[in-house]
Amino acid sequence: MEGNPVKGAQVGGDGENGTYDGTYTLEDGSYELELPQGIFAVQVYLNEFTPPFLPSANFPPFEVEGVVVEGETRLDLDWPSSVRLSVEVVDEEGTALGDAQVALRRDGFPSQSIRTDAQGRGALRILPGVAYQVHLSSLPLSVLEPDDIPIQAASDTTVQLVLEKGIPVTVSLIDEEGASVDTGYLTVRRPGELVSYGGGIRDGRWSAVLEPGEYLFTIIFFTPHPFCPTQELEVVEVRDEMEIELVVKRGQVIDGKVEDDFEEYLTSGQLAFYPLEGGFPSVNPIDSDGSFQTVLFPASYRAYYQPPWNVASTHPYQLLDSLLFIEGDGSRDFVVRRGTPVEGRLLGAGKSDYTGIMLGASGIDDRTAASTPLDADGSFQIWLLPGRHLLNLSGMSPDFGTSWSGGEIEVPSESFVLLDFSTVSTFSGRITDSLGNPRETKLLFTYASDDPAAVFKSGQRNFAAYLSSMADGSYEVEVRPGRYDFIAFDQVPPGWGWGRVWRDIDLSENGERDFVFPEPEVTYRVEGSVWDAKGEPLPSSEIQFLDPRNGNIGWTWTSGGRYEADLPPGSYRVVLARYNPLGGYYGETHYVGVVQVAGETEWDIRLPSVETAIEEVIESRPILFALHPNYPNPFNAGTAIPYQLPRAERVRLAIYGILGQRVRVLVDEMQSSGKHQAVWNGTGDSGKRVGNGVYFYRLSTDTREQVRRMILIK
Repeated sequence: MEGNPVKGAQVGGDGENGTYDGTYTLEDGSYELELPQGIFAVQVYLNEFTPPFLPSANFPPFEVEGVVVEGETRLDLDWPSSVRLSVEVVDEEGTALGDAQVALRRDGFPSQSIRTDAQGRGALRILPGVAYQVHLSSLPLSVLEPDDIPIQAASDTTVQLVLEKGIPVTVSLIDEEGASVDTGYLTVRRPGELVSYGGGIRDGRWSAVLEPGEYLFTIIFFTPHPFCPTQELEVVEVRDEMEIELVVKRGQVIDGKVEDDFEEYLTSGQLAFYPLEGGFPSVNPIDSDGSFQTVLFPASYRAYYQPPWNVASTHPYQLLDSLLFIEGDGSRDFVVRRGTPVEGRLLGAGKSDYTGIMLGASGIDDRTAASTPLDADGSFQIWLLPGRHLLNLSGMSPDFGTSWSGGEIEVPSESFVLLDFSTVSTFSGRITDSLGNPRETKLLFTYASDDPAAVFKSGQRNFAAYLSSMADGSYEVEVRPGRYDFIAFDQVPPGWGWGRVWRDIDLSENGERDFVFPEPEVTYRVEGSVWDAKGEPLPSSEIQFLDPRNGNIGWTWTSGGRYEADLPPGSYRVVLARYNPLGGYYGETHYVGVVQVAGETEWDIRLPSVETAIEEVIESRPILFALHPNYPNPFNAGTAIPYQLPRAERVRLAIYGILGQRVRVLVDEMQSSGKHQAVWNGTGDSGKRVGNGVYFYRLSTDTREQVRRMILIK
């Protein structure tokens, strides 16, 4: 094909400044891109579904990096030489698998695909020496879908892909009244494992091929079902080909109206209900007349309002009810508070046009959040509820994942908010592995802190900046002058990762520094269960592991009360951060101990009955509204409930039973700003001793409230 023009190839120019333009080649193979001055990567690939419908299997995509555009530029592109990859797909008995989809991926992105013929064979052309992954799909029900298969070839190569046969399983789904459940998404996973897979339900049935073993089936409704909530179904042992019937439980139908504090019905957004004891949230749209309907199991919930995504809204994301009890069908109306408009402007950041940059705000009290796009001149207006907020800016580089801290503000704001990035330190360098090869990683800057419960994550109070290094390992970031911790990390599916921390870097002025981020020579699986103080599996939380001797850091998410991660050997301090539905900010973190990793390790975590949130940070910051965990917990004779107030105000601290009934009012008076403490001796308002069990205590003022849980034992 050398020298022959290729019509219909897609050519794109991707600039380091985020500029992109794309086009198709003409009959004579020519193309033209409209690009400003800069450095670009030019990418070329063929789409077999556009004229002249050439088979993409014969044209592996390629890229030319470092193209300098200073004016009118001519760049002739020759499709690189390729080698033939012949594929044969069979099962473990040697039976050919025809019509299987064989797709190539490169660096996680689709490259080319073919369908096998009746003999299970097909062929593609690939670039020599380039690493690809083979993804197989559209397989018969007799075989298991394998993980992606790595492949690389320097010359024409034939490979045979042998797939393991599995056990066909067909599931019928009905509700408790015998009606077929025709919609939803059914997933399966082994009990205790985090990885799950599944597919859509069609006409009340679902089919898959599984390996022998036990599986937990879960039904998920992405679109609300009229009677059934998302739920775990049951554990089924799979040994032979089987057809099973699973019963989906019906929930309680709750409907009502949503209006704001100006008595106007909301016509957009969603209501989200998160169970206090863990489980699946229910997210439901608000109709144009302000009505909503949801289906919930009897339990206690937190109710949230979610505004439409990625647009400015006068009604911020907010907690509506922190202790909502659902016992049966019924109606419940909600009032959403309208925000206070806050105006401001972003200066600096090396841009003249701020289009595409988002400003986010997260309430320090974990009760509200909001976001809005910036105007071209950097000005903004965002609606926030009263209180202190963390600000976060995102989209300030070609990588949309890049974000910066905008500091903290108090609402209502007394003045125009100016986010000034005109005085910054520029820090640059390269990230390489131990052999000097470039590493493309995620990078995080946090303000240097000795807090043992610090969470290294964007959007926290110690957060400064987040970005990605380039393909050549280079990075450049602008931050306000100061001292920082620098974290490089990899994201490793499914849901866990590891990295390296360099502590207390002085960025009071511009600087350059290269970092060596080696792959670990050996890792060990660390896994276990996570419980709260009551002994219940903990809902979604993030766990971070830090070895302070060498800076190794790892993290993972809990799922179903379990976690797993692969870590290099070391002694790790472990911090747990409770999930916050309002966004990335973690208002509750716990230091939970040290784990020694020298081999495969089973290490369970149980939140202690004493306060583990670190107090040193609170001492060094302005006093905030906060209700701290009681201690001891569980308790018998009595328990102390500490809390703090940012200003003098009327305070009510009350105890409630598990069904929401008021048990005791401990405080109902004006109190000064600062730290306070109340003691509950386990009696009600009548003075009589109450029974064992779970109780909730709620601290509320005219503008804020917070709820925690405690356990009384005898």
